[in-house]
Amino acid sequence: MARIDAGIPLSIVKVAFTPAYITELIDCVLRWRDEASGGVRKGLDSAINASIKLDGFRYSSKAQLSQLRDPLLWEVTEGNDRLIGQLLRTWAESQKELHDSVQRYLTERDMPADGPDLRQGTFFNTWPRDEWKDAIGTVATRNPECSRDDVRMMVCYLSGLAERLLVVSEPLAACILELRALAVDAADWRDVDDFVDIVRDIADNNAERRAVVFVERCQDALRQAQSDFATELEYLEIDIAGWAQQAAERPAAITDALELAEELRDNLADYQRIRPQAPFRKQEEERKPERDKRELAILTIANEWEEMIVAALNDSGSPAKSGEDNAPMGDSTGPAPTEDIHALRAERGRLERERDSLKSESDLLAVENDRLAQANSGLQAENQSLDSENGQLRAKLTQSRDLEEYWRRFYGASPFEQVRNVNEAVARAKELFPEQLVFALNSKSDKDSPFQKPAEVLAALAWLATDYHHLRWTKPGEDPRFEERLKKPCPGWSYKPHQANATKQQFAEWYETGVEGRRYELGEHLGKGTSADPQKTLRIAFAWDDERGQVIVGYIGLHQRNRRS
Repeated sequence: MARIDAGIPLSIVKVAFTPAYITELIDCVLRWRDEASGGVRKGLDSAINASIKLDGFRYSSKAQLSQLRDPLLWEVTEGNDRLIGQLLRTWAESQKELHDSVQRYLTERDMPADGPDLRQGTFFNTWPRDEWKDAIGTVATRNPECSRDDVRMMVCYLSGLAERLLVVSEPLAACILELRALAVDAADWRDVDDFVDIVRDIADNNAERRAVVFVERCQDALRQAQSDFATELEYLEIDIAGWAQQAAERPAAITDALELAEELRDNLADYQRIRPQAPFRKQEEERKPERDKRELAILTIANEWEEMIVAALNDSGSPAKSGEDNAPMGDSTGPAPTEDIHALRAERGRLERERDSLKSESDLLAVENDRLAQANSGLQAENQSLDSENGQLRAKLTQSRDLEEYWRRFYGASPFEQVRNVNEAVARAKELFPEQLVFALNSKSDKDSPFQKPAEVLAALAWLATDYHHLRWTKPGEDPRFEERLKKPCPGWSYKPHQANATKQQFAEWYETGVEGRRYELGEHLGKGTSADPQKTLRIAFAWDDERGQVIVGYIGLHQRNRRS
């Protein structure tokens, strides 16, 4: 199984908990959602609406518990990490006593209790095994009325760390699930000690053979890399000539060695394909960031290999080369202990220096890669998979020649024809998009703006609630060319992703708004017109709240104040 160091998907919980327990958790969430706090409820509803489509419902979050249970269980099974994050967030809020108990436990041990990364749908890492046992034992003792599964789930969720036993292969996970599902008085428990002994015997008997097989596979991968990619290795100044021997001499580290060897071979294969300069400039602009990424990955693997060898030396002493090397300290057939220690220290020093050199080069490449990626971001080809990920919403929008036709198709009549002023456009948007848009216009907004094209205001707000909202939800942290996407439904309108920090600080009342006690910085805006005439010019400033899954519209009016005005 591949190493998992961090960024463990939340869907790993399906390995640790039975479908029956997951169903109970979903039922608990759906019963609680009417009592959930505003942000939690909005986040859950947005996740449901983005993931599940039910016949007869414009918003699937409006369906009953019985209608949502199976679709939600299916999404969990399929590994919908962002939806799972919102389910766990809502469930944790519903279990206040257990939530507070786990939070106290983590605080006592100076551990953060901020939960997992809900934007990425991941745990940050895993619990150390000994600390995990203490956490579960202590919290279970303090909360005897709670099931052990509830305790495990809450400890994982609040700490943002997965249970270490979750990170296992599926066959082993299936066995663990069956054992956990056994009743406490089941007769099978009488045989559990024998079962453990048998598993240990199997592991011990296969350990030596596994090491031999892994060594052979590792050496094959390294030989292939040396043979097929010698030019690339020479260019990157990486010498793997001694790696195969190092792997053979350190059987305790062979699993990691095999993974690194195979990763090196695979990355070199991809790198060899894109290393030559492309024949056309546009292709080269697309190829270079990927080439830089592959170079960094290969250099990182080389660095990890050196660190692995140093760690193996620290753990086991000098590599075993023959039976004589393992002779007792007083045996004349082995090296003198003092000489052995000096040799180890010398080799360790050399490896550490080489590792530091590679790390420095790796860091420089990472900085350069970030710079190039930023410089090329406006030139890179649009990700072709974007439209397919946008689902039904993008299909509807692209089938229309403009947003007007879209409205006629899905609402039977165009709302734009009925909009007489900006106030009506805002009211109509509130009615049509209560799940996507929150209007919290600040004191500087012109609520009675005389802008002469209110239908276009509604079209811009509709774009925020549909195309923009869906892309923000499915592509967090990215700007998938919003400026270009706005042009088709809203000709003549523009999108700006940010404002100058100095301007926002000097005129904060123009660039901030509040919702339920939370302050939002209005960093993005849509605009039409460039004059000082409010009948011809309008700005709509807004912010994206990823937790709520909503667009916060905080300003509508003429140009916002800036240092030039």
